[in-house]
Amino acid sequence: MSSSPAPQPAAPEHEFSPDDERVFVGLARDARLVGRAGLALGVLLGLAGGVGLVRPTALLSPRASLFASLVGVATGLTAAWAGRHLLAASRDLDAVALTRDRDVTHLMRAMRSLRGAFVAFAAALAVDVVAAAFTALALWPQRSHAP
Repeated sequence: MSSSPAPQPAAPEHEFSPDDERVFVGLARDARLVGRAGLALGVLLGLAGGVGLVRPTALLSPRASLFASLVGVATGLTAAWAGRHLLAASRDLDAVALTRDRDVTHLMRAMRSLRGAFVAFAAALAVDVVAAAFTALALWPQRSHAP
């Protein structure tokens, strides 16, 4: 009768010192604050852009109003996306400090969330660059073809 080998216990994970854990708690607090702000700003910008799409303002030309609304929606989405990732990272950074025997697991999960936040910030920068380029083109003086 053959028996399967007993499962090997998982290797113990590194446990951070109390000083290290204070750093993680502070970073979690900061990530939570910035994440909440990003999520709130993202929702507000997205709503403002959406309202602008439905009810364009009379202060701008129809094209400028459409452009401003689309930039608002895109900026809102990237801010909310980054905020969501920062909130997820804050939970895992807190878990590094508040749990035992799983510090590396929680830290790696936080790193994946932080990477997602950086990707969202890169997307936000790309939106800003495109918006700045279109704004510069729209404001660039046009040469008159009149004699």
